[in-house]
Amino acid sequence: METQPQQNITLICKPYILFPLTPLHAGTGRTLMAAADLPVQKDTFGYPVLWGNSLKGALRSTFRRRKSAQTNNMQKPTIIEKAIFGPDIGITEDYASAITILEARLFALPVRSLRGVYAYVTTPHLLKRTKTLLEYLASLNAPNVSQKIQTINHMLEKEEKIPIASSNELFITSGTLVLAEETITNVTSDADLASDIKNLLEKVNLPINIEDISKRFVIIDDNRGKQLIRKSLLLLTRTALDYRTKTVRARALWTEEYVPEMSLFYTTIMMGESKLKKEQETPHTPNQLLNKLLETLNSDQNGNFYLILGGHETIGKGIVKFCTW
Repeated sequence: METQPQQNITLICKPYILFPLTPLHAGTGRTLMAAADLPVQKDTFGYPVLWGNSLKGALRSTFRRRKSAQTNNMQKPTIIEKAIFGPDIGITEDYASAITILEARLFALPVRSLRGVYAYVTTPHLLKRTKTLLEYLASLNAPNVSQKIQTINHMLEKEEKIPIASSNELFITSGTLVLAEETITNVTSDADLASDIKNLLEKVNLPINIEDISKRFVIIDDNRGKQLIRKSLLLLTRTALDYRTKTVRARALWTEEYVPEMSLFYTTIMMGESKLKKEQETPHTPNQLLNKLLETLNSDQNGNFYLILGGHETIGKGIVKFCTW
């Protein structure tokens, strides 16, 4: 039996930097194994992460809510929603979504600094993870990736100088930083690191000046860097009141963990061909599907948009800007 030649499937890749404008709680539910009753999502190594299912769910619910203004029906997904996001959970249909969303990995976290208010801290491990994703996108012929890989390589070449800062503006004395109440000594100042950050974030429409990031960037070794990042996650104690007596309800005291605002995550939205049955479908190329998604999300002409992720939307948490990378 002759095998049919495999058809090339068009796949559009759109990388993003995620920038929380407010503290972000993308949670995992209750646990007895963490300092917080309600911790944030973390990867295998204990770094904060936003899993792809959380991102996809937020994108889909926002897409449906805005589409409902046209259809007046929040319960029934439109054909275009089904083409992009696939069938609803629990509904058995023989097709998958056209969209693929990678988890949002941490690139750098803002950490309290005794001088200069805050520093952006990353580690060699986080840089290598970033490089791994960029190399994958390069294999898919994603545009403008090769220069980013070269920049990450240049940053990793400085590993023997770690700890390293992009300027001396955060130093309390020569070669000394105090980050999250921890004293870091023997820090090397290297202006080339500031240039690397500028190159890496070039043309990214962040809600913060890239200069403010580049002059506050610090690479710490994996052991101390991970401790600083974990220490810089926010812990908020909350209570539920008995409104009749104005006292705390029994067993109604708990702690929630948050990723701080201004953190830098990265992810990629990939769009393939629609997999709907032909009788259900009006033709939509991957480019048309992506444009429809971004249009419904009220993105600007470059594809930047805002989304609310995680819990506690009603108290202003989880407002995130997706910035085209």
